[in-house]
Amino acid sequence: IAVAFAQRFPSRVLRLAAISPAGFLPKVPVSYYLLKAVWCCLIPLAPHVLCTCLYKKERFERSMRGEGQADSEMVTNLWSRFVWQLFVKRGVASATLAICHRVPWFTLKPMFQDAGKHKRPVLLLWGEKDSLNPPSTVAPQVKSCFENAQLLMVPGAGHIAICDKPRQTVLSILAFLRLPPDARMEENEIKL
Repeated sequence: IAVAFAQRFPSRVLRLAAISPAGFLPKVPVSYYLLKAVWCCLIPLAPHVLCTCLYKKERFERSMRGEGQADSEMVTNLWSRFVWQLFVKRGVASATLAICHRVPWFTLKPMFQDAGKHKRPVLLLWGEKDSLNPPSTVAPQVKSCFENAQLLMVPGAGHIAICDKPRQTVLSILAFLRLPPDARMEENEIKL
């Protein structure tokens, strides 16, 4: 969605950060066909079958703390916000699934190349254990679409790096957003 917006309105996007973006899946997973067959039932049922037990606060807190110390209040607030958005706020789960249903998962390279012609800084975050978008093959393809990009691997994270390693992911994005809009990524390397 962010890349499509940057392509359509290039002057309105000063920086672009993407976490394992869609559009380059190397193979169609079997589960994709199953989900395609049941979308009409899955979308309206999502709020009734999802529950907070699927996203434990203790696991989130451990990943936020990592090796350093994170403020307990900050961790609680961030976890509460995630849980609220994903599981409590009316319509969010169904809306998210409806959007996912309409994403072209396999054919977005031309759009990325077009959006990548702009000189804006781009941060691509990838979980090193991403099995859906393998970083060894897909990440370099995505990075090659942008003229001013940095690819940052998140150690120990899977496809949704912000859930597996929220602290590292959020701190990297914040460091990226502090860069000036005309920053050259090869001169301003973001670190985890």
